[in-house]
Amino acid sequence: MRKDIELGVIGLGMGKHVLRVNHDATSRMIVRGICDLDERKLSDHAREHDIELATTHYEALLERDDIQVVGIYSPDHLHADQILAALAAGKHVVVTKPMVNSMAEAEQVIAAVRRSGKTLLVAQTQRYRPENMATKRLLDAGEIGDVVFVQTGYVHDMRPVLATPGRDWRRDPAKKDWLVGAACHAIDLALWFGGNVDTVSAYANDGNVLPDREGGNNFLINLTFQNGAVGRVLALFSAVRPPPGLSTISVCGTRGSVVGSRVSRDGPDGVEESELPVEDSAGGGHASETTRILRHMERCIIGEECPEVSAVQAARTLAVAIAAKESIRTGKSVRPRMAF
Repeated sequence: MRKDIELGVIGLGMGKHVLRVNHDATSRMIVRGICDLDERKLSDHAREHDIELATTHYEALLERDDIQVVGIYSPDHLHADQILAALAAGKHVVVTKPMVNSMAEAEQVIAAVRRSGKTLLVAQTQRYRPENMATKRLLDAGEIGDVVFVQTGYVHDMRPVLATPGRDWRRDPAKKDWLVGAACHAIDLALWFGGNVDTVSAYANDGNVLPDREGGNNFLINLTFQNGAVGRVLALFSAVRPPPGLSTISVCGTRGSVVGSRVSRDGPDGVEESELPVEDSAGGGHASETTRILRHMERCIIGEECPEVSAVQAARTLAVAIAAKESIRTGKSVRPRMAF
């Protein structure tokens, strides 16, 4: 297959997984340039993946005519400026979550996407986990009826993450917002399964094992959806050694339910139970999720699909996170913005 969709990648943390396309004969994508502040990392990845341009200045990627797509995997607070610069340079954009940190930035990005006519895809990796994709297929096929309840979770003991060298920015509340930049995983899934949100009521506490931060680091977000369903998002970041079950996805409908890997439905002879029909044998993990995201991006660029998580959809997720912050502050239910 021709390698004719050329990329530049900013940030070689999560962004390192993008570089695998250079060795994927089934993909039209190829990475032509990389950017990171770690020069040794740049040198090592450039050599391993046969990449000519390795730079510490992302603007160098935007100047290249042989780069049509920019992958942005930099720290959260840098996304807005880099997205806007890439779109202004005529590039398509794939950006890791969160798209941006504020509603003002979201409005700027949405306007820039519409003005440019370019594709922007937000890489919400949880949508590309095989079990979550299987749950969505069941919903779309009507196998469990109309949704009445959604529960999603994103639960981590963040102590090891914050202690990792090179991730100092995550400890700065001006750069890393737990609700916007981390809970967005579970919020986005809730919107994917339940649709647009009508009201948000949220609660928070401090688990007392992470650096102090106003607003807490454990969150319970209750939702009502515009279609009448209700939901709950559990986002815990100071849970100490949490078991996997806390992050279990549950969706209940008028014909049946999906809880984790189990499907239960009404049948002619009583309850029918089965395993969730997971199709993708490549499994989970960020590398496989990134491969699926890039395949989708490729189809978007050539006009076969529309972005699964567009700038507007990412703004809706951001709006729910902002509404949760307001609800925690005021103790009241808040209506998030859904129209953009």
